[in-house]
Amino acid sequence: MGLAGLSVVLDMLGEDEESEYYYEQAINMSIEWCETAADENGGFRLAFDQKGTFSMKYNMIWDKLWGTNLFPRQVIDAELLSNESHLRPYGLPLDSRKDYTKSDWLVWTASLSSDRRVFERFTDPLWNAYNFTKSRVPLTDWYDTVTAAQVGFQNRTVIGGLFIRLLDYRGTVNMFN
Repeated sequence: MGLAGLSVVLDMLGEDEESEYYYEQAINMSIEWCETAADENGGFRLAFDQKGTFSMKYNMIWDKLWGTNLFPRQVIDAELLSNESHLRPYGLPLDSRKDYTKSDWLVWTASLSSDRRVFERFTDPLWNAYNFTKSRVPLTDWYDTVTAAQVGFQNRTVIGGLFIRLLDYRGTVNMFN
């Protein structure tokens, strides 16, 4: 997504040749990633050489918002379906190593789906975490998906990431469509 982002910026600056070069590099890397990260469960691994590992692919949201189309819809849908199987009472863990999550990245992941029901299956547990936590920190972005307890972080501006889906409603960011 970094190379695709660079391509978008170069396109905005009128640097068409450089923009196309970095976009092609991003396409090649995404194809390689899809092949290398594919797991037997239909999702995509956290670690290429470790079967059964998982993680939120939250940065794919930029592919959707920019309209760069690096990842086929079936890849994103398969990843979301795999992620749903890892949901805990208070959300989707960031990855297979621990039960904690990042609320902003959870919403970014949920926003990969255009289906409101899928989005809500990911975000309803977040609502419950904020609603039932014993922590007195409002809207922490780092919390445990089993207990809803704050793990760390408070008063961080990244919490604005909870509103990323608003960018998708009007296509305000989409550069290539």
